[in-house]
Amino acid sequence: MDTYPLQMGNGTYKISVLENTKADKFRLVKCTEVELNMEKIEEVYLNSIQNIDWQESSMAVKEGEKITQGIEQKNECVRRLYDYVIREYTYDYDKLATLPSTYLPDIDKIVEEKTGICYDFASLYAVLLRSQGIPVKLVKGYTSNAKGYHAWNEVYDEETGEWHIIDITYDLQARGKWQVHMFKDVNEYKKIGEY
Repeated sequence: MDTYPLQMGNGTYKISVLENTKADKFRLVKCTEVELNMEKIEEVYLNSIQNIDWQESSMAVKEGEKITQGIEQKNECVRRLYDYVIREYTYDYDKLATLPSTYLPDIDKIVEEKTGICYDFASLYAVLLRSQGIPVKLVKGYTSNAKGYHAWNEVYDEETGEWHIIDITYDLQARGKWQVHMFKDVNEYKKIGEY
């Protein structure tokens, strides 16, 4: 079963289930409304969803627990998990050309192979943080730091109430070539969607 976050803030959401009857024709199967009233709306970004799919038994969750064991400060967990991914993973320059448009990251496969594309790394980092109780978004859009459509993360800082951009893919590709900073300049990123 797929899950989708109610990420547009508190309020009333209309949920519709449609059946594709032919080509571009659909039939309404069911429709309902639900009310969302959360005290901390950033907690929407703690759950497993379709493109950030994880369970407590996932290899990534176990790896994240091991890396952050004994760390109590969430900002330190963010840093440790960031350092882990940019140190241990490599970009797969051939993968993108072979993927269907419906591709969804397989987190355990990414952890096993230690390689992937921007979507894989943004999803992996989101799993690592969400499973530690740290709100994080997977964001898609454009940046001057990458060619074409790109994926990165925004991590919530409980101390400041701000979201910080982290681009794992850019940083792991830059590893050993030039100095990078974990938090990116918001002016260098154009968000199209967030999950």
